[in-house]
Amino acid sequence: MARYAGLWLDYSRALVIILTDGSEELVEIKSEIGCGEHVPGGICHNQREHSGEVTAARKRNRQMGRFFDQILHRLAGTEGILVMGVGPVRQEFSRFLRAQYGPAGRRHGTKSARRISGHDFYLAIRSHFAASISTDARRMRP
Repeated sequence: MARYAGLWLDYSRALVIILTDGSEELVEIKSEIGCGEHVPGGICHNQREHSGEVTAARKRNRQMGRFFDQILHRLAGTEGILVMGVGPVRQEFSRFLRAQYGPAGRRHGTKSARRISGHDFYLAIRSHFAASISTDARRMRP
């Protein structure tokens, strides 16, 4: 049975919805990323910067890596992923997926959404994958 996933994330948490033909699963993953530690562009490569800033950037990137690994674990076995959320973290996660699977390794799409209710998120994911889920269901029928 095919599995599809919807993901809404920001720097504090991720909501993951896993859809199959007959069931749905909602999981919330909390982040350890500190709000004041955001460094645009990821790791600081400029060695002349203050060592405290470099240390904070490295800490943030380790936390981001753990957060993304937890999300990826929940997405295992999915055929398609729709990533929603605020721009920077959504873009960082898309880069993370490409780094893990290569450009053609995992089908995923992105959609910008600053604030969205849980119900609207669910409806957006259902409508995005509706055709795929119904096609899979028809294939399963005898």
